[in-house]
Amino acid sequence: MGRHSIQSRPRPGLDTSALLYQVANEVTISIAANLKFSSFHIWDKVERLGINNSNVQDDFWDDLFPYLDCLGLALHAQRSLREALSQKPETAQYADLVQLMTNTKMASQTLRFHSFVALCFHEYCIAIDLPYHASAFEVKLEGSFTCEEVVSLHGKTLHMYHNVGCVDWSRKLTMDRIPFSEMDSGAALRQLAIPSLTPSIGTPQNKYVIVRSLLDSKPEHLVSTPFQGSAS
Repeated sequence: MGRHSIQSRPRPGLDTSALLYQVANEVTISIAANLKFSSFHIWDKVERLGINNSNVQDDFWDDLFPYLDCLGLALHAQRSLREALSQKPETAQYADLVQLMTNTKMASQTLRFHSFVALCFHEYCIAIDLPYHASAFEVKLEGSFTCEEVVSLHGKTLHMYHNVGCVDWSRKLTMDRIPFSEMDSGAALRQLAIPSLTPSIGTPQNKYVIVRSLLDSKPEHLVSTPFQGSAS
């Protein structure tokens, strides 16, 4: 996909903007109900099978379902949202603008990466970051958004997104003040996922799983997202 300046992109009207968010939110909630974030399963597969950039296959993610890392979830969300937008006449022209956002173009065993999906316009962005938020969210120009709390064994953590409002393509969004920019989806597996995995004896301490559960009623003391439909 070629790059587009923010100013040259079509500016959706209010009704179309609402529909874009609705479609993105439906896609996000459906994925959140059926897939789980895991940094363990991708490491385990690479470790067991001796996978590296010389032998990794394009279907690498298929047998990891439903456990995907942030990149696997982002790529799945990008494909799903593009497909969903393409099916509606009002939103089809925006499908190719759904982009993969990363904080680096080349990860390593010492340089951690994160990735999410964004649909960016001049005034705002619609973002999908499934490890940290179970629904799509909007970040207005020079505004900010705080993702839902993730309950861990060590307490609660917050993840802040801030649209810095720059027209420079490489500095549209930041997460915790770290700039993110668009990355080619086809290169992400070999430039991010595989190089970032560290060979080790035993399971590394930084491998973990984020689990969401479907409940019959709204919990009183936990963050929750309304969900309609079925989860496999």
